[in-house]
Amino acid sequence: MLVDYYYYKRWTSSVFNLIVYNVLGGGESHLYGIESPLFYLRNGFNNFNFCFILGLLFLAFLPIARRKYAPDLLIVVSPLYIWLVLMSLQPHKEERFVFHTMASKFLAELFVPDLFVITHAIFLYKVLIWI
Repeated sequence: MLVDYYYYKRWTSSVFNLIVYNVLGGGESHLYGIESPLFYLRNGFNNFNFCFILGLLFLAFLPIARRKYAPDLLIVVSPLYIWLVLMSLQPHKEERFVFHTMASKFLAELFVPDLFVITHAIFLYKVLIWI
């Protein structure tokens, strides 16, 4: 923000400008072509196949996970979901708008098997002891 202030002689933020232009309708982003709301889901599956689905399933497995780090992990992974929803509502879509959520997506993909296997292993263990 300081660099922007130095060059533009006013306080501004690139993130704020992006949101104003693309989300609040301050610009004419539809001039460059529009896509359906499912663009990022289709494109994510084309690029990452079933790993992308694993990343999206993270929210489904989080409530049943009995891991002490699960709430902290949700904070780290939440930008993926927030940004996908926010950008999917916009008419003009490009891959470059979601590149910064890739780290969150990869983390979600990594932890879904962990949350699933550990949770179900504990459940199966309790069932086997009961039998």
